[in-house]
Amino acid sequence: MSAEPRVQFQYNNMMYGVAGYLIETLTGSSLRDFFRVHLWEPMGLENTFLGLDDPAIQNSGLLVADEYYYDESTDAYLRLEHANVSGDAAAGAAISNVLDYAKYLRVMLDEEKPMSKAGHRELKTARSFVSGGVAPFVGPITYAFGWMSGVVQGEQIWLHSGQVDGFTTWMLIVPSRQIGITVMTNAASKALTLVLYRILYDLLEVREKDRFDFAAKFLNDVEQEKHYLATCPERVYPNLPSPPLPHTLPLPNHTGRYRDEGYGDFDVLLDCGSTEAATTTARGGSCKLRVQKLEYGPFPWPFILNLDHKSGNYWLGWPEFRGTDIPPACLEVRFRVNASGEVSHFGFNARMEDGAPLVWFDRIDERLDPESSRAVSS
Repeated sequence: MSAEPRVQFQYNNMMYGVAGYLIETLTGSSLRDFFRVHLWEPMGLENTFLGLDDPAIQNSGLLVADEYYYDESTDAYLRLEHANVSGDAAAGAAISNVLDYAKYLRVMLDEEKPMSKAGHRELKTARSFVSGGVAPFVGPITYAFGWMSGVVQGEQIWLHSGQVDGFTTWMLIVPSRQIGITVMTNAASKALTLVLYRILYDLLEVREKDRFDFAAKFLNDVEQEKHYLATCPERVYPNLPSPPLPHTLPLPNHTGRYRDEGYGDFDVLLDCGSTEAATTTARGGSCKLRVQKLEYGPFPWPFILNLDHKSGNYWLGWPEFRGTDIPPACLEVRFRVNASGEVSHFGFNARMEDGAPLVWFDRIDERLDPESSRAVSS
């Protein structure tokens, strides 16, 4: 989190993971078994599982859908390997289908067991403000426990989305109308939201001219995102000297393993196998620095960051996502050099938020050999 509590809404589901850990510790049961016994079976959810390693999936005879990512550079969908999200099990590792979700929403609408009426009220009671009046909502959007809420077309609705890698789900209820909607997709797509609100508007019998134009909004968002990416370097570093300052130390002196207690270990490597985005200097040759974290951790996929030197100890990091040609962002990156003339810290905008403070990683070993440490994209 990059803001003080209750100052700015920043969605973070890590504490649901902590709650899951507490459940396992206090009950002596696995989270999977606890959910199945106390929630899923009482709700009649027969096709809901926790994690790909759940033996019940194999015994069910059901097929787990593949997941995809749209690569704009090739105008094609790429099939993704399923991510290991066991660390986020309590926050969003459930595997289910729309039939079971419909049963779940029926329990939410009718406020039935296995939760008490008081428990249902606690789930829906607002704890914080998400934003002001953003279309199609009238008035503020609030956050409760796993539910966001607001007013659309004069009706109080509760809704929430979730995404695990390529899988995305929306669920929405309108208790006053006894309406429950869930939509699922195996590729991150704005079409999911279009379908959700089309169903809602149809059920509420909203005239076409009174419906918010999500399609126009999303098309505009795409253009804004392209502009945002194209202007990213100037936005991160608006006042670079001309000519830029050379980096303080040769590129190989930056390599090594860096650690943060929360984000884990990252390797900074020297990659001389490609001239793309390379830093060509007498002290580094046609090489570039690359940051990678191949084991799973706070990021649900192998994380690779290609570094582009800007000036002095200031760099830009371009995330490499699934081998696609268009990076999703550019990030501020810095190195610190201590009084002994050695690189001591590596910092980058790990939160991927404009204006967020950098997360600083301590260097924990000597520099890595350039030849043996070349980063390989997976």
